[in-house]
Amino acid sequence: MQNFGLFIPARFGSSRFPGKPLSDICGTPMIVRVANNAMNALGPEKVFVVTDHHDIEAVCIGAGIQVIRVDDTLHSGTDRVARAVKKLGLELDWIFNLQGDEPMLAPKDITSFVSRTLGSVYDVTNAYFESEDRSFCSSSNRIKIAVTESGRLAYASRAAIPFGSQKWRVQACIYGFQAEALSWFASCGRPEGGLEELENVELLRFLDAGRQVEMLRIEEASHPVDTPEDAAAVRVMVRELESH
Repeated sequence: MQNFGLFIPARFGSSRFPGKPLSDICGTPMIVRVANNAMNALGPEKVFVVTDHHDIEAVCIGAGIQVIRVDDTLHSGTDRVARAVKKLGLELDWIFNLQGDEPMLAPKDITSFVSRTLGSVYDVTNAYFESEDRSFCSSSNRIKIAVTESGRLAYASRAAIPFGSQKWRVQACIYGFQAEALSWFASCGRPEGGLEELENVELLRFLDAGRQVEMLRIEEASHPVDTPEDAAAVRVMVRELESH
């Protein structure tokens, strides 16, 4: 039986949406909704929020969510997860990173992604879904994925790739890392002028170094919250789901 934990990085500061993790989603702070989805999928003992801010920490404690404080000098959510794992001193085979702005990622897709990752022969995995919504996929906030026939990451971009496509593969921000892969990611730092910096996509740190990433398709489209407008759209989706 492999040991694993799921970590949800939640940074308070955001140039586009300050305080984003605490934004209200139909009466529940977004970070609590994301963590509840993860806990419903995996159990509360497997889930940790990683934050730099006392308000987020207090909200999570009040909701019965395990939370770890880290500083905000790190480049990415994955760097923050690596710092939290080290701080806790946990011996884990797999570490999962579910971004704190993914309130629409369903528990069944989290469960499926984790289960398939635990059986993967690769040391890094990431989820994606397919979409034909051109307006959604044209946004630079949505990371588009090119996937090889064997299911490996070929490239990731904020541009609409592949060129000429009518159906896009869009990243869902949940990742799986074997312990060594996460340790490597955190120790090497963000290369200046590399693909990761140019696209602002942390997965490309692995691709730039010649490391393979397995891409796993999920059934339901996620809808990450990058702006206040995204939060408003998610509130509409949640109300529709809860009315059925």
